[in-house]
Amino acid sequence: MVISFFSFNLFSQDVEFSQYFANPLYLNPAFAGATSSARVTLNYRTILPTSFGDYVTYNASYDQYVEKLHGGIGLQLLNDRQGQGAVNIYNISLIYSYQFNLSHDFSINAGVKMGYSQNTINPGEMQFPDMFDPVNGVVYPSNESLGKISSGFFDFSTGVIGWYKKYYVGISVNHLSQPNEAAGNSVALLYRKYTVFLGAKQPFYNSLGKNNITISPNILYQQQSDYKKLSLGLYLNYNYLTFGFWLRQDVPIKINAAIFMFGYEDTNYSISYSYDIPVNKMGIKSVIYGAHEVTFLFKFKYKNERKKHKAIKCPNF
Repeated sequence: MVISFFSFNLFSQDVEFSQYFANPLYLNPAFAGATSSARVTLNYRTILPTSFGDYVTYNASYDQYVEKLHGGIGLQLLNDRQGQGAVNIYNISLIYSYQFNLSHDFSINAGVKMGYSQNTINPGEMQFPDMFDPVNGVVYPSNESLGKISSGFFDFSTGVIGWYKKYYVGISVNHLSQPNEAAGNSVALLYRKYTVFLGAKQPFYNSLGKNNITISPNILYQQQSDYKKLSLGLYLNYNYLTFGFWLRQDVPIKINAAIFMFGYEDTNYSISYSYDIPVNKMGIKSVIYGAHEVTFLFKFKYKNERKKHKAIKCPNF
């Protein structure tokens, strides 16, 4: 990995996941405790897998509803690893959401997230220009004497989700304080990210009155600084199986990726897989240079069966 160091103003963007609803606490803190079970979620994503794991993201979270708090609590851990460990982002976040049951069919969750991030750069894992031989590649030791660089900062986010029968809508704002994540005298602002989504989950019943098919269309819009993104998705659930498809496009409209996903959901767990195919590349490159993403979800039923909170009917993947 070759990196040059400069001192000027920069801005960075958030880690991106394609299985939006399979990583709910990352999407919106109001999702904490918004299901009928406590849950552990594990997410793994790798970009450009042909470069031997240069870009890998790990995410783990736990959330549950707490009756005495009239809402949910959550814990989230994230590690974004670039350049085979040369650059790392570590984050830990605590989340709380409050549920307003306005009627039998209409509820609102409001959530807040407080996190701490540690960014590190390890020059010992990097390759500098003076290490290269024109014929044999990397053969020389570097004359660079840079030490390990790190920076830490606190971060705050908030979000709201509302759902009425089979319809749901949510909005969240990440990085409320726009923290500076650069080390030393440099400036790299983590600009606010705005996310808005809406969708529906429409069940279909057979002649026996049994629901074994569900269709869920979704729209998701995100903006961070000048970057704007619009994603259109559709999920199809058949018994224990889920199939999904998303088109992700920049704004103004320019499609940049097609996302295919499928998953299996049982009573106590679910697993899902997705693959991003960038459409701005041609031929076989559009298949090779994509991103794999895998999610494991483990559900734990509450001991107290008298739980009165309403579970949001968003898709799981």
